[in-house]
Amino acid sequence: MMVLRALGLSGEVIVPSFTFFATGHAILWNGLRPVFANSELDTWNVSPSDVERQITEKTSAVVAVHLYGNPCDILALEGLAHRYRLKLVFDAAHAFGSAYRGRPIGSFGDAEVFSLSPTKLLVAGEGGLVTTGDARLAEAVRAMRNYGDIGAYNPEWLGVNARMTEFNAALALRGLPLIDAKAQRRNSIAQIYTQLLCSLPGVRFQKTHASDTNTYKDYSIHVTPEILGMTRDVLANALFDENIETKKYFYPPLHQQSLYSRFHDPARNDLSQTELLADGILSLPIYESLPDETVSAVAETLERIVHSQRERRASTIEGEPRRVAAGR
Repeated sequence: MMVLRALGLSGEVIVPSFTFFATGHAILWNGLRPVFANSELDTWNVSPSDVERQITEKTSAVVAVHLYGNPCDILALEGLAHRYRLKLVFDAAHAFGSAYRGRPIGSFGDAEVFSLSPTKLLVAGEGGLVTTGDARLAEAVRAMRNYGDIGAYNPEWLGVNARMTEFNAALALRGLPLIDAKAQRRNSIAQIYTQLLCSLPGVRFQKTHASDTNTYKDYSIHVTPEILGMTRDVLANALFDENIETKKYFYPPLHQQSLYSRFHDPARNDLSQTELLADGILSLPIYESLPDETVSAVAETLERIVHSQRERRASTIEGEPRRVAAGR
């Protein structure tokens, strides 16, 4: 909210529809109009080519998301921002500990915004942080977190109370040395899941560039029901019956939510690709203390559920009585 305000934006801001609604909220809070772009079907991050298709004379910025901690195509997005003279902000809520081509996330665009809430790798209880190479933007954000006052009791910015308490800051500082180990552990868990589930037709996985580091804040699979033999929701319910809780991050996408549907113009942007992605996403359990045995058990249970469903369907088809065509 503060970064977009400090950048002095107006008009339209392009944002992926496949993201958490807080991304969109920051745009709406500033009186800006969100314009939704599709996400890619392999990385699940916003598509630079679709972003370019949405750019008009009203566009002032792009807000991209490092989804689940998977770095965006930063080079392509920075190229677009430079070519069209747009501001570029990254929602890096999932990406503390991620890296793009070996460089830590937090050093790209006009600013990157991180979350330190309890589900993240770096936890402060609540709160977040902003990284930027723009000294004026940094000064504005520092002021705006304190009602816009820099200490002279004469606010230059319309700010809010967004100060982090000492306790929350201390908690985050204690967690900093653990980030690399947490990211490595989550990558190990992701590898186990992928190895055990990759033989299932109809299940796809998020693609991360070989030179990038994904924190796997969430580990998700994508289900194609026509191939897998069951829908994402049926699979989720079956796993829940086995005491395995899953999530659907992020379903429904923004353009299908009550608050945002009025901003979607189907004639301008066809979001069927985003809908295909969101309709099949299923996030499996992942956290650093999750034992390998439990990860394997979750994957094996999922596989068993799919195979059982296929066997039931096959037996039903085989058991159907044959019909004799009526003669003329």
